[in-house]
Amino acid sequence: MENRFPSLYALRVFEAAARQLSFKQAAQELSVTPTAVSHQIRGLEDQLGMQLFERRSRSLSLTRAGLAMLPKLKEGMFNIKEAVEVAHKTRSCEHIATLQVSAPPSFASYWLTQRLHRCVSQIPGTHLFLEGDVKNIDGNEGHCKNIEEIQTVIDGDGCMHSLRVRFGHGYYPGHHVDYLFSSYLVPVCSPKLLNSKNILETPEDVSRFMLLHDDTIQDLNERPSWEEWLLHIGMRRQKIRSLPGMHFKSSGLALAAAEDGLGIVLASYQLAADSISQGKLVAPFLIPIKRLYAYYLVLNKSELTHPVIAKVRAWLLVEAMKAREFGEKIFNRN
Repeated sequence: MENRFPSLYALRVFEAAARQLSFKQAAQELSVTPTAVSHQIRGLEDQLGMQLFERRSRSLSLTRAGLAMLPKLKEGMFNIKEAVEVAHKTRSCEHIATLQVSAPPSFASYWLTQRLHRCVSQIPGTHLFLEGDVKNIDGNEGHCKNIEEIQTVIDGDGCMHSLRVRFGHGYYPGHHVDYLFSSYLVPVCSPKLLNSKNILETPEDVSRFMLLHDDTIQDLNERPSWEEWLLHIGMRRQKIRSLPGMHFKSSGLALAAAEDGLGIVLASYQLAADSISQGKLVAPFLIPIKRLYAYYLVLNKSELTHPVIAKVRAWLLVEAMKAREFGEKIFNRN
């Protein structure tokens, strides 16, 4: 046997012929003549110094050597084909990227989607996927132990990129974290809830309305609390506990119920701001309570330099700065 690696083309011809046990069918698959297939097989056998096929007048079968060689060769041909496909996909990713943005549901629906039109124009040709998931709220991860376990899985073809907005304490080891803004929680309701019979003249008047409770956050210390707000304005605890209320496992549902006039909800002013400007909600008393939880942009460090991620991150930080300045202006915070 010659001390050199067999021709890859000859090996490909052998794999096709061995798989189909037919020189004629192998020739059709490879777009060559049966004579060319026979020539390649003969040359491979001569180079290897062993017979690979038993040739009979009406049939073709593999020798023990051919049978031993075929499985690994099929695996190798599959790997070569897959490597070429990955290369083609990687090249296409240079022109078209896919971006997945995952955020808390209320942030995604009430804040992010209202501003996305300003972002999309900066990333032409990018496929954008927006996901609202309560797992982006600290303490709501279920069986997931940390941010590593809930990080979006990057698509194996290298085209998928991801960023995540978290609502929590801001500690996510191993990731790049940008502070976006905190939430000021104030009572909001539908303008149609207020009429000649239902007037909110003083903060204590909210006790005459149905109170809508947002139970999205599992951490009771960080959950928006009507009891805390009412105590803050001077109402007695005993009276607070007797007030009627409705509970929602989603901030978006609680805000939607408020827009429909079902009652008053204690909500983030930043998230409700667009609905307020559109006349769907009003904030009768700008007396806020504030939690330690805030919104953070969480990124894999390896993604920071990708052009699409960099553009979206820059855009999001500008929008977040506007939200911070807006909150400071409304609530006279410096």
